[in-house]
Amino acid sequence: AGGDWLSLKIRGQLRTRYEFRSEFDFNDSAGENDGFVLQRTRVSADATAFKRLEVFAEGQDTQSITANVANKTSSFEDNFDLRQLWVQAPLGEPLRLKAGRQELSFGDERFFGVSDWGVGRTFNALRATWVPAGWAVDAFAGNVVIVDDNNANAPDHRDDVYGAYASYTG
Repeated sequence: AGGDWLSLKIRGQLRTRYEFRSEFDFNDSAGENDGFVLQRTRVSADATAFKRLEVFAEGQDTQSITANVANKTSSFEDNFDLRQLWVQAPLGEPLRLKAGRQELSFGDERFFGVSDWGVGRTFNALRATWVPAGWAVDAFAGNVVIVDDNNANAPDHRDDVYGAYASYTG
């Protein structure tokens, strides 16, 4: 939509899966046998103006359909909430800046990743990406977003994250 100066993409995603846990915590006396359905719904809009300035918004709803309260954790359940909302702009080739609520995913995601089933992980962050020939270098600063099923998700300002990541594609 919008011609040459504006591009708009609307997307949706629905994921459902069934799990059965039998004595999940290795405690036979706890009686934690439970089958449950996990469902995640995402809706997003991605707008690009003048083929340079990008704005992205994504909402998400995740549910755990179960009788066992132990399987209704914040990693499985969060009523509709803002998952991502960021703006990205080039600062001259090959540098770009992204600011807002976003995913941070680097390498094999051992330290920074989205944990892409269930609620997932996002950060309120500022990220600079420099992409010279054969390289990608990221520097970032922000806070992890804490999931709160009863309120709007918010960053944890007591736990700052800073880092840099570089990869050679060569």
